[in-house]
Amino acid sequence: MKRKIRIAERKTFAAAATVVAKANIKQQKSKWRNRRCAAMTSSILHFAICILIYPPALAASSPGSTADWNFAEVIIDDHPLQPHRITDVQIVDINSDGRVDLWCSGSKIPTDECKFAWYENRGAAWVRHTPFRGPSLGGNWGDVDGDGDMDLITGQDRNWAKTGNHALVWMENPLSDGGDPARDLWDIHQIHPDPVDPDELHTGYTNANAQHVGGLDLNRDGRLDLVIAAFKQSLWYLPGPKDPKKGPWRFYKIAESRLGHGGAAIADLDNDGDLDIAWGHSWYENPGQPAVIPWLAHPVDPDWPDECKIAAGDFDGDGYLDLVLTGEEAAHGLAWYRNPARERRRLWQKHRVVSGWKGLHSCRVADFDGDGDLDIFTAQMHGRPGQRVAVLENKDARGRQWEVHVIADVGSHNAVIGDIDGDGDTDIAGKNYEGDMRPRIWLNPYERAPATLPGDSEHGS
Repeated sequence: MKRKIRIAERKTFAAAATVVAKANIKQQKSKWRNRRCAAMTSSILHFAICILIYPPALAASSPGSTADWNFAEVIIDDHPLQPHRITDVQIVDINSDGRVDLWCSGSKIPTDECKFAWYENRGAAWVRHTPFRGPSLGGNWGDVDGDGDMDLITGQDRNWAKTGNHALVWMENPLSDGGDPARDLWDIHQIHPDPVDPDELHTGYTNANAQHVGGLDLNRDGRLDLVIAAFKQSLWYLPGPKDPKKGPWRFYKIAESRLGHGGAAIADLDNDGDLDIAWGHSWYENPGQPAVIPWLAHPVDPDWPDECKIAAGDFDGDGYLDLVLTGEEAAHGLAWYRNPARERRRLWQKHRVVSGWKGLHSCRVADFDGDGDLDIFTAQMHGRPGQRVAVLENKDARGRQWEVHVIADVGSHNAVIGDIDGDGDTDIAGKNYEGDMRPRIWLNPYERAPATLPGDSEHGS
């Protein structure tokens, strides 16, 4: 009976009608601070949001699949305001109401306009808010100033974009000061005048159970640290300063490569009690004092493409975290690599999961079906053959047998995972960064006691 009730609730969530709510302009104006953004005024005061909720996504396409893999697809915003690209989406509780919200970046936005957005989760409805000025190349979330709410760390436009907005900044959530994170403009604090082109910006890490944990603190001083996997450049470590508003923020170059690199994963890969970093097709050993640079590099697979997305999890149950690598734009597909444990000089043993898939810019690990082992989520970005959004099911609990479940064929880019609807299982949030940029979520049909943290990023990453 309980399962039937929860299924009915899910159908209500996924089949809600289109909602267009008119805002009371006079009432809203009284709540705003004196500082305003012209674009935000027009988008929030004239309407609250169009919430478009679509029916369930494609059935799993692999042989032997069941209805349990029919994730419900929800389009959060049919008309996002971002004029150019949406590089990142994150799952994060922005207003501290206990429900995780969504955030999407947006590049090439003038400094006097507010067009990249966060979406408030109101259960069966999503409401768009745009309190951020200027562009956001991509970013992540964490409590930068230690006041108990989540702040945004983001790189603005890349230098070659020639918009004049090139800084790496953090945007301060006004919630702890009694402000409204939905309507009040967020103060912008500069970290560095150059954005260092973050391909991924990390504010958390993966623990031994493959769960994402926020509050990255490599030097254990109680302040939020940052790790930036720069676009085709370097791997940076930024310890949080005593006063993040004044700085200075110091940059330590953990590693550098002349070849293009993609994402990173932060986890204790050698079980010595501190956090290491996998980047490209190598992992870098934490020397114990993270400011001692460079970190010692260990190859995982020299023949794998340098540009790849990475995730960590223990697939064979030996107590050591293994790694998953995608080929990004190469046709290498996806493979997981067995951690050689104490034999550090040995290469990691490769286990191919899918071959020939191109454009895999998403890679996450979780127990999607509640059977006690780790599965893999991946997705091809827009315009790549198949545009698959898929969960790869671990069939034998040891990572030797896999079954592909394609839950959608619309593509996704830099997608993330977390329990979006609060039912204890792992859902998916994504978007394409060009073309059909509408943010989407895919709701997992399983229901169980929580097995993952509420958000994949402080939500990601």
